[in-house]
Amino acid sequence: MKQFGDIKFYDVQEIAKIFDMTPQSIRKFFREGRIKARKFGTRWYVTEEAMREFLLGYDSDQKQEDK
Repeated sequence: MKQFGDIKFYDVQEIAKIFDMTPQSIRKFFREGRIKARKFGTRWYVTEEAMREFLLGYDSDQKQEDK
């Protein structure tokens, strides 16, 4: 895990371990937009908030409707 200010970032390997999934499946979720992620250089990172949204079943359309 990396931290920038009060924002925590996790890489693919860490998320795969947390969710007990393969790194390939995690990357697929990124490409499909199921988990919000950002690519910095050659590595993908996910914020703690994006992981929480995924676990709670929020999607970007639902979140915008709530505003």
